[in-house]
Formats: sequence, C-alpha cells, structure tokens
Amino acid sequence: MTRRWLIVCVLVLASGLGGVLLTSVLTHRPALQQISQPGPIVVVRVPQLDWNSTSTTANPTLYSLARKGAVGAMLTRDLSGHSCTGDAWLTLSAGTRTAVGAVVKETLPGAAVGQCPRVPTATLTSASTGYFPQWSQWRKIALSRTPKADIGRLASTAAAAHQCVTAVGAGASLGAADRQGKVAHYVPRVSQADFTSCPITLVSLTTGDDSALRQVVAKVPADATLVVASLADDASREHLRSVVITGPGVPHGRLTSLNTRQIGMIGTVDLTALILHRFGSAAPTLPEARVPSVEPSSSAYGPVTLARDLGQELAVQHSVLRTFFPRALIIGAVIVVLGVLLWRLGVWRTRRAERSTASHPFLRAGIGVTAGALASLPAATFLIGVLPWYRTGHPGVALTAGVLLIAVAISVIAWAGPWRRHPIGPLLVILVVTGYTVLDDAMHGSRLQLTSMMGLQPLYGGRYYGMGNVGYAMLATSALLIAALLADALIRAGRRDLATATVVLVAVPAILVDGSPAWGADAGGPVAMIPAFAYLALNAAGLRVTWQRVAMIGGSTALVVGGLAVLDYLRPPKYRTHLGDFVAGLRHHGQAGTLGRIGKLNAQMLTSSPLTLFVPLLLVLAVVVLVAPSRRFSRPIARLWSQIPFLGNGLAAAVICWVIGFFANDSGTGIPPIGMLIAAPLLVVLATIPSRQRHERPASGHAADLHPAPEG
Repeated sequence: MTRRWLIVCVLVLASGLGGVLLTSVLTHRPALQQISQPGPIVVVRVPQLDWNSTSTTANPTLYSLARKGAVGAMLTRDLSGHSCTGDAWLTLSAGTRTAVGAVVKETLPGAAVGQCPRVPTATLTSASTGYFPQWSQWRKIALSRTPKADIGRLASTAAAAHQCVTAVGAGASLGAADRQGKVAHYVPRVSQADFTSCPITLVSLTTGDDSALRQVVAKVPADATLVVASLADDASREHLRSVVITGPGVPHGRLTSLNTRQIGMIGTVDLTALILHRFGSAAPTLPEARVPSVEPSSSAYGPVTLARDLGQELAVQHSVLRTFFPRALIIGAVIVVLGVLLWRLGVWRTRRAERSTASHPFLRAGIGVTAGALASLPAATFLIGVLPWYRTGHPGVALTAGVLLIAVAISVIAWAGPWRRHPIGPLLVILVVTGYTVLDDAMHGSRLQLTSMMGLQPLYGGRYYGMGNVGYAMLATSALLIAALLADALIRAGRRDLATATVVLVAVPAILVDGSPAWGADAGGPVAMIPAFAYLALNAAGLRVTWQRVAMIGGSTALVVGGLAVLDYLRPPKYRTHLGDFVAGLRHHGQAGTLGRIGKLNAQMLTSSPLTLFVPLLLVLAVVVLVAPSRRFSRPIARLWSQIPFLGNGLAAAVICWVIGFFANDSGTGIPPIGMLIAAPLLVVLATIPSRQRHERPASGHAADLHPAPEG
C-alpha cells in the first residue's frame, strides 16, 4: 500500500506542478523597464478623470500622451472608501495614505456621493510664498493614525537636496508644503508658471477640459518627465482613475509597481516614490510606496484599452457584490435545510422499511448538483476573470450569469465523472478545483483574486496582491477538508502513518503559498492554518491534543510566521511586503501598529451590516455542533458525516482555522462565512449520495471529538 500511496503522491505533485507551469507559460509577460528622469518632473492633477469616460475625440491631448507614454489605472483610496483632493495632495506629500479632515465613506448603490471637504488654501506671505496655519495640527493627526504619515516629506526632502518644489494652483500647494507647512514657490495660474524654475512642479487643474491640459503640455520642457493623473474621486463615484507618465526616459507600455504588483495599476503614493527617486541614495524609504516601472507594449492604445477594461471590471464586480452575496447566503441556507430534510426522510423511510431516497434519483441529483454549485460559487467568482465578460453590452448580467454557469459546470463535472462512484469523489472534485484555483492564482500575481467580487476589492480595501481573506478562507477550508477526506480512507485501511503524512503533504503547499512573501504574503493566515493542520495531523496519528502539544504547536506557528517576516525584512526595502515592513517598524521605531488595527477593523466589519452580526453566532453554533455532537439539536447535522468519520475532524479543524483567522486577520469577519459557504453545501452533497455508496463500517468514536483517540 505504501508503494501505491507514493505513486499517487508523485502523480498528484506532477499534475499540480504541470498546471502551475502551464499557467506561467500562458501568462508570460515581457521584462519590466525602469523610468529615468533626465530633466525636471511635472505632476499634473486633472479632476475626476478615468479611462471609461474619456475618448480620443473628447480628450485628444491625453490620448496623444498615452500613445507614446506609460499608461495605468490609478488607485486613489486613502484612509476611507472615497478619496478627496485635499487628502490626495497630502498623501502625495507624505508618500503614505493619509487623511486629516472628515473622511467620506464609500458610495452605496443608489446613494448620493458624499461631499468632500473644501480643499484648504495657503495663506500668502508674498506673491510667491505662503503657509498653512493649521499644518502643525494636521501633522499631529497624520502621525497619530495608522499608518503614520509624514506630511511635508516631499518638499523637505527636496530642500535637503538643495532642490525646490513649485506649486501651480491652490490645491497643489498642499503637496508642495514642507514639514513646517511653508510653501516656498507658489504660482496661482498655469499661464504664469515657469516649469524650469524648480526641478519639481506640482500642478492642480480645476477642470478636466482638454484645453487646460493642452496649455500645460505646451509649457513643459522637452526633457521633462510629465505625469498626468487624477488623484481623487471627489464628486464622482469611486473608480480607478487615469494616469499617464511620459518623457524621454519613459518607455511606452503599462505602468506597475512593487506596491500593487499588478500590471496596469499603481497608487498615488507610487508617484511620491517616483519623484523622490531622483534624489538617489538620499531618497527616504517609504513603507507603502514603490517606484513605478513599465511593461513595454507595441500597441499604441492597447494599454489604455486594458486599463479601461480593468476599471470596468472592478466597478461592475463591486456593484453586483452587495446583492449577489447575500442572495447566495440565503439560497445556501435553504439548500442546507432541504438537504438535512432529505437525509432525515431517507433515515425515516429506511427505519420503516419503505423506499429510500435512492428511488428518487431526480430529486436527489437536483439537490446534490445545486448544493455542489453553491459550494463552487467562490471558485466561480475567481474563474470568471478568465473571460472578457466586461466587454459585453450588459456586463452586470454577463457577470452574474457567467459565475452561475461556471459554478454549475464545476458541480456537474463533480457528479458526472467516474469519481462519482465513490462517496467522497464529488466532494473532492469541488474542493480541489476551489483550492487549486486560489493556489495557482496566488502564485501568479493574484490577478483573478484582484478582480473577483469576493476578492481583494482594491478600490475599497488596502490590498492589491497576495492572499486576501476570502481567498484564504477558500484555500484553508478546501485544503483541510481534502486532507480529512483522503486521510479517512487510509485510517480505515489501518495506515495512520500514511494518513498523517497525507495531512502534512496537503498542509505544506497551502501554508507555503499563503505565507510566502513572494506569493500570498499573508501573516495572519499561517497563524490560523498551522494549528488547524496540526490538530488534524494529531487526530490522524491517533494522538490526543494535550496542553503540551498545544504549546508546541503555538511555538512552531510563531517560529514559522516570524521566520517568514524576518526573511522578508532581510530583502532590500523596495522588495519587501508588509511582513518585512512590520519587522522594520518594530525594530527601528518600536511600532506594531498593524496589530492594533485588527480588532478595530473587525469591529467595524461586524457592525457594518446586519448580516455580519451573525458571524459570531455561526461560529458558536459550529463549535457546539462539533464539540457536543450527541446533543439533540446537534445530532441531525453530525450524522451527515457519520459514514466518513474523519470528515468530522476536518470540519473541526476548519472551525479552528476560522476562529483563529477571525481574530488574527484585519477584516477577518469575512473568513467564517466563506468557509461555511463551501463546507455546508458539501454536507448536503454528502446527504444526497445513495447510502449503498457509503462505507459500511461505523466510526469507532465520533469524528469531531476534540480528544478522539488514546495515545498509541
């Protein structure tokens, strides 16, 4: 049996690596090229500009720049869901997302856009200088928040290098002020500006008309690096904004940065890094920002088309999410109830020696396929990103229909293949598709997760790459249940050693991809996943969970997570993720601000919607069912996996992972519902499998017992 197990492991490993290599080949991109600044740099803010509302006829100047420059979609989010111009200029000044006044929340569907505060203007001390009287108060606020923002950093760094910053327009003066709030060079209008007087010029246009931008472009020196960007949402709904960088040192193509790690997307803070990069080794290290680079392109307007597609994709995904996800949860609850009733009906008829539900194949198959489709729904929201649904005439309809069709297709495949003859076959197919989708996507830049309605949501979240909470819940739940299902068969065959090894082999790639700074970059994920897999491995080996072993698991978890963070910290600053930045902040400044945000963000998530208030209740209910399976209210659910005993241990491990993940991740509120959205329908799938396909041998003890077996 050991030889057969080894052969299967090698085949599975080869298949997985083959799929990863195939994805690498299909997604191969040209090498990135760097941006150089042979002359001055000019940053022009154009209000409320996005690629989806522009055209070559209405914006000829913008498109003439895009045809030869580097194009991207701009993430303008600061500390709130809606970005405003005043905070955008302060963010550019600090190189860190910040807000000093009242923040504006994201715009809900059908609601009016919140009103941004008036942009402050400097008090002039002469025709070309000024200051902000409230600056010291603003700095105090910006430095007290997480992340800490050093507003005035841009101008003060330039002054230390004996260079100056010119502000053209009232708004730009916020970005050009130094740490004392002083604006050394100010010009009220573009017509009066001299773009050669300072190496750095910030321009704030008050209109998006093409003529205003044309006037600026006509005055910019030939050797200058010109940045045209829309820095905020202001009076329009949240959207990815337009950004173009052009000049003699800028290749034509799509913008990206190590901040976002997404081709075609950069953040406001990355523009700060670009400006400061001209100071070489004297440039300060920015915790969030990275210097933009360019993926070259031979297509004149191809980068614009792709940026427009990305903006459309994210906008539609987010608008559909608020109605799609609650409906999916309601449908899931109904399916779970129907599945339990169907199972109870089969038990009742069997006891009365009547026909079992096996005589109703259409009813059983209908509920089974529907439940399987529901469990496949999270994976379908990722896989829909492979298709260009956003280019259809009705993208919202195309998105919803596409997700549903993919989910149904996964479920049909699970039920139609030869694996359907085994009771765990359909379950394994759905779980493998779900887990592998997340795993493969995280290893290739998280592009599917970025644009999924259940994914990173970069317009409103703070993450653009790696493993988000939804992806984490999908990966962890799938991996734990796969390990439990496979281990069950080995335990029944009397090979607990191979069952334990199987759990470890499933755990290693899941934890490695999730926690690796190069892929998942998830600090909180391994904190929850390692104890869950350790619990499952102990159960597979027939060992009790003792306090000594719990302490050993906790120490190992801290060692692994801490080791990943330290290794990330040892890399050059521009390559670090938030893991390495956390270690750097702890070592150099004694700050662990990220940890302090977790409780606050979870509290905000719990109170953001009536549905989220049920998350703690669902967790408590899941724990009660697994810990006290013999109770009257727990027995009907617990018996669903009575024929596959170790599945109960897998569910217990998943609940452990959800509970720890809830507390260990910021916005961890979303982890338990997504995990349950996968696990609960699979129990219904199990209930619809004819009893003759199930194992005959009963469990020797309840599978979800937290102390399942004596030492042995």
